[in-house]
Order: sequence, then structure tokens, then C-alpha cells
Amino acid sequence: MGIGTIPSGDYNSVLETDGNVILNGKLLMSPTMAGQGGIYCEYIYAEGEEIPGFIYANDLSGDVITGGTITAEERLEVNGELFAQAITVTLEDFPDYVFSSTYKLKSLPEIEEYIVKNGKLPNIPSEDEVKERGLNLGEMQSKLLEKIEEMTLHMIQMQKRIDELEAKHSEMK
Repeated sequence: MGIGTIPSGDYNSVLETDGNVILNGKLLMSPTMAGQGGIYCEYIYAEGEEIPGFIYANDLSGDVITGGTITAEERLEVNGELFAQAITVTLEDFPDYVFSSTYKLKSLPEIEEYIVKNGKLPNIPSEDEVKERGLNLGEMQSKLLEKIEEMTLHMIQMQKRIDELEAKHSEMK
């Protein structure tokens, strides 16, 4: 059965409602139908049933709650809050290179000089850069881990120096 089907492929206003649409089955859309305009609504809810394909929306301004998957091939934009139980970000580079013997760890005076000159940590975007381009969570997590690993190396160096000074102090007694 079709509602307002148009053989020419013009899908504008094929089915329009100002009320709720309740489906007790699956919502299936062909890629060509989805590409024509997608789903426009205030609220999409699918619980317990995995959505086999995708939800395509040119203008989705409400909540999307799904028990299945939503696939955005290029980009999914959310103008508001995004809640998830888990988000997995894949990265090509991870900062364990900090522990490599070839890594050049900046000294604390070098870092201080950089901060005074630039008003930020090395390899971390500035506030203006984040305001302009946003923040890539995967990249930022990687950069923050880099800083944690660098701080850990500095603390290890400091602890060795403290132990050395305490040993010298004990010898002087």
C-alpha cells in the first residue's frame, strides 16, 4: 500500500501530519527516498528494535533515541546535547611515542617559556582556535594523554632528583 505515492519521484508532502505517527513495525526507507529529504520531526523513538539501515535527516531538531544504530556516512551534527553510554573514537596515532627513547621531552623551563609567550600548552589548541573550529574529541583526548604522559615523565625525573638529594642529605648528617 502506498500513501500519496508519486511515480515521478517527487516526495514532497507525500505524507504530512501535525500529529503523532505511531508505527508498531519497522520504518524502512530506500536510499533514494531518504536522499530526497529525510525525516522531519520533533521526536524519533525506536526502542528494542535495531534499525537495519540509517536515519537520514536534513533537519532533525528534536530527540533521537534508538535501540539500534544510526549511521552517518560523512557527518552527524547535533545542535544541542548528545547523550551516549559509550563513544568509540578511532585514531591513527596515539601518544605512546612520548615514552620512546627518541622523544624530545621539553624541559619545564622550556614549557614555562612557551606558556608565557603563547598563553597555552604546546600542541594544545588555543581558546580562539576551539571557538573557531570546534574540538575534535579523539584528537583532544590524544593530546591530553600526551600531556599526562609528559607530566608523568617529569614527575619521575623529579622523584629521582628528590631521592638523590635526600640521599646526599642523609650522608651529610
